[in-house]
Amino acid sequence: MAAWPIASGGCASVSRQERFEFTRLCMGVQTRIITHAATREAAREGAERAFARIAALEQAMSDYRPRSELSLLCARARAGDHAWQEVSFDLFRALALSQTLAAKTDGAFSATIGPAVRQWREARRTGALPDEAVRAEAVRLSDWRLLEIDRESRRVRLHEPGVGLDLGGIGKGYAAQAALDELAAIGLPRSLVALGGDIAVGLPPWRGEKGEEGWRIALRPGLAELLVANCAVSTSGDDEQFIEIGGRRYSHIVDPRTGLGVVGGPWVTVIASRGEYADALATAASVLGVDDAETLLLDAGAAAVFVEHADGGRSTTTVIDPRGLLRWHAPARAGTVSPPHQRMP
Repeated sequence: MAAWPIASGGCASVSRQERFEFTRLCMGVQTRIITHAATREAAREGAERAFARIAALEQAMSDYRPRSELSLLCARARAGDHAWQEVSFDLFRALALSQTLAAKTDGAFSATIGPAVRQWREARRTGALPDEAVRAEAVRLSDWRLLEIDRESRRVRLHEPGVGLDLGGIGKGYAAQAALDELAAIGLPRSLVALGGDIAVGLPPWRGEKGEEGWRIALRPGLAELLVANCAVSTSGDDEQFIEIGGRRYSHIVDPRTGLGVVGGPWVTVIASRGEYADALATAASVLGVDDAETLLLDAGAAAVFVEHADGGRSTTTVIDPRGLLRWHAPARAGTVSPPHQRMP
C-alpha cells in the first residue's frame, strides 16, 4: 500500500461565495453535502450531480440490492459460475483496494466477509452466539483468498458458491470521495461530503479573501476539533452498535478471522488522503487494535485517533501521528508523549 499523504490545500483568492447545504438519504445513512458557490443554482446543480454519483455507486456496490452489480456477481457464483467476470471500474477498484488491504492485514479486512456478517447479524438478532459449526463455515467462506482479481483485464472471480461480497468497510468512504471529486470537477472545490461517519473534504470553506484554515470536524466529547482540508476522515467503533452476550460486549464490526463481533474494540477515527483509504483503514484498525494497526497506518501515510474503554468507565486516547499531519482547532489535552504514540488519559 503506497503512502497517501494528507494535502493541506490552498486558499486561492476567489469571488465571493456563499455556503449551501443539501441532505438526502444515501446508502442507508443521512448524507450531507456542503459547498461554497457563487449562486444557489450552481450549488444545487453540483449537489445533484454528487448525489447521482453516490446513487450509481450504491447500485454497483450494494449487498442489499438484489440487482446491484455486486449482488449479481455473487449470484452467478452461487449458481456455479466461477468464470472470470469483467466488472465496472468502480467495483473493480474497490475490490482491488480491499484485496491489497486484506493481504497487508492477514485477513483482518476482507471484501468476502459477507458470510461472517450474515451469521453475526443473526446472532445480534437472537442475542445468542452462533453455533460453532456455522461460525467455522462462515469464517472459511470469508477468506479473502476466495476472491481473485486480474488487474490487467479488470476481471474478478469467486472460487466457491457460498462466498459473499460485502463492501461495508469501504463503500461509504469511496462514495464520499467520488462525490467530492464530482463537485471539484465542475468548479466547486470548497466542499464537504459526509455519509454518516465517512467524510471527504476539499479546499477550506470560503470566508473573505483568505478563506478559513480548514473544515472543523468534531470527533467526540472531550476531544478537540480537527482542522482538515483536501483529505478524508472516517470513524469506526461500537459506541452505538453493540451487543452484550454472556457478559461480553461485542461490536457490530465483524472480524472475518473469527466470525464474531470485535470484543473490546476501540473507537477509531482515521485521517487519510482519500475517502476510500480512510474508510477501509478505520475498519481494519477497529479489528486490529492500536498496536497492530500502527504499522499499517504508517505505511499508508495516515493518522489516527483511538479511544479505548478501560475499567471503571475510564478511557485512554491514543493519537498516531508521527508525521505531524493533524491540526487541531484547540490544543489537544496534555498527556504523556511516547513516540510514535501520543497517549492522552
